[in-house]
Amino acid sequence: MSLRDRMAEFERKTAQEALEKEEQRIKKLKEVTENDEVAQRTERTPYKSGGASFKTVDLEQNNDGKILIKASKELYLFIAFFTLIFLIYSVIFVIADTEKSICLCLWE
Repeated sequence: MSLRDRMAEFERKTAQEALEKEEQRIKKLKEVTENDEVAQRTERTPYKSGGASFKTVDLEQNNDGKILIKASKELYLFIAFFTLIFLIYSVIFVIADTEKSICLCLWE
């Protein structure tokens, strides 16, 4: 079996596992909402098409059967990335401004 065949097999298995996992998640969600009047009346389609290109929330079911909405790891990484860029930019700006002030003081 060639490397390409093995990679194709791996991708097929991975896709199949992801599909099965999603089907199980949908089945659990249906079971939870089956007996919940509010959940049955709740619209789950997006207000506007588009949105985030990554998963922003994780839905978890606790022992009481309630669904908890938690921020996903991807969302935390997204926030951390832009926070880090802002902090780096701020530090560079402060250092550059301090050096400029020092140079002006030395020339006077």
